[in-house]
Amino acid sequence: MMVSRVLIRGLSTVFSERSFFIPFLFFIAIVLFGLFGPIAYPIDPGRVFYRSGVSVYEIYGGMAKEIQRISGLAINGSIEYRSWFILYTSARDHGDLYVVNITNVQGVSIKKIASIPRGIRSIYGYGDSIAILTQRGITIARLGEALEVSREIVMETGSARGLAYDERNIVIWGDDGDIMVLDINFSEGSIAIPERYRLGWIPNAGVVCGKLLILAGSGGRIAVLDIHGNRTTTLLRPVTEDLLDVRCIPGGFIASGRFGALVIYRNNMVLTPSTGLVDDLVSIAIYGDNIYTIGSRGSLVIISQGSGAISVREIKGLEGVRRALVVNNTLYVITYGSFVASLEPPSTDHPFGTNYYGQDLMAQVMAGVRMSLLIGVAVAFLVVTIGSIVGLLSGYFRGKVDSLFTMVVNFVYTIPLEPFAILLAMLLRPSTLTVVIAISALIWRTTARIIRSQTIAISSTQMVEAARAIGAGHLRIISRYILPAVLPIVLLDFASVVAYAILAEATLGFLGVGAQNTYTLGNILNQARLTGAWRDAWWWVAMPGFFIGSISLSIYMIVRSLEPIANPRIRRTLQGV
Repeated sequence: MMVSRVLIRGLSTVFSERSFFIPFLFFIAIVLFGLFGPIAYPIDPGRVFYRSGVSVYEIYGGMAKEIQRISGLAINGSIEYRSWFILYTSARDHGDLYVVNITNVQGVSIKKIASIPRGIRSIYGYGDSIAILTQRGITIARLGEALEVSREIVMETGSARGLAYDERNIVIWGDDGDIMVLDINFSEGSIAIPERYRLGWIPNAGVVCGKLLILAGSGGRIAVLDIHGNRTTTLLRPVTEDLLDVRCIPGGFIASGRFGALVIYRNNMVLTPSTGLVDDLVSIAIYGDNIYTIGSRGSLVIISQGSGAISVREIKGLEGVRRALVVNNTLYVITYGSFVASLEPPSTDHPFGTNYYGQDLMAQVMAGVRMSLLIGVAVAFLVVTIGSIVGLLSGYFRGKVDSLFTMVVNFVYTIPLEPFAILLAMLLRPSTLTVVIAISALIWRTTARIIRSQTIAISSTQMVEAARAIGAGHLRIISRYILPAVLPIVLLDFASVVAYAILAEATLGFLGVGAQNTYTLGNILNQARLTGAWRDAWWWVAMPGFFIGSISLSIYMIVRSLEPIANPRIRRTLQGV
């Protein structure tokens, strides 16, 4: 009852202080942000966000310069054709065609030229026209300001996934490894009965080189099919990695694939030069005497057709490369697909921006505020409990008890927090419990000294002496007279320890010895440090840093405003007594 009356009287006094309200309301706002923010902003802190888009880069001097970008465009496939990239989207019932014109006098442009009522499976360019493989057949068209359809062949394509064609044949291959060769007479509009071949493996790319069809695909396999003569097929497997692109060269062909795989076939000889890359070589472009092979992450292999010399470069700033094209002796590459929304600045979609991994920082900061406050309260509870017990016993009993506790406190003061926490993390592994133990095991010393000093002063009062004189026991004196008197200081110290613990957790988390597999404000800063993005992505550091500073500052101001109420000495000093 005594303690409850003290609390009620103390709270009424506290809320009468004007300087208390502003920091208190600010602190409550932060707590509500952490606790109830996820209700209004229900995003998983670990969710990775992706962005679809198309970007065109000009390559020069080992660097990539972005010259055009369209966000939100989900492209499924592409080819390079003359001085254009032709892109397409594929849906079940329709597909859209886009042309990226490199030689546009007003700069590179991306323009939609047609919508195909039946979904697009693949496209292929030959001569003055392109072939479009749809769900139900093949459309032959010319490119201009719009798509000019010259011929449409309706047929069931089934599981078709790619095609190649020349002036006499159209070749279709499917997901099951089957190949159909169609003899077509465009002038007469006739189609011969298709011939079928079963490969037993899936081609990823194909090209017609003279009278030969070259198919390259899974497991490093290559099929060379004579489509004009006796229809003989030659199978090669010079590499074991999947091949992704194939192009004609004088006297043969060149194919590239995963993990830097490269195959050069010329004059009936097969060469497999080592590139030393782990990047996937996804596209081949030929200009003059040089063959350019580009990797999905910016690796560039340049092969001289004359000397056969190979050079490997790394183009910085590229990711998700799909196609390469040389126009006017300049190499262009196009990237598209779904990319991790990495290091996006604050926006309406992500008010605090995203981190290196494409995760929403606002959701992480909310979780970090909750966990940091939980750690702060847990540490404060342990610290105040241990420090109060030690301070009360030491200040009340004096003598040998006081000497023993003073010696322990002085020893604890010699232990620095960060090295102790690192050593503890090495022994127990980094975790939330390790952080709480590391901080609590050291900072109770200050609380013990404060409570000891107040207990000594209160033990010397006439009220306590009178209680001793009438035979009151130690437990009754401590619980009825001393504890209620030091309780305001205990509560004030509790708030101070919460602020200190949050700062200490942020320090340990930043060093990488904080709570693992959870979000704290310190861990968020540690991720920014580990990825090196803290130098560029200012929001990654500013947002958790703002909340760390705001919590600590608001608690400090609350403590400062309540200190004269809790500590009679300070109150008398301020009153001039």
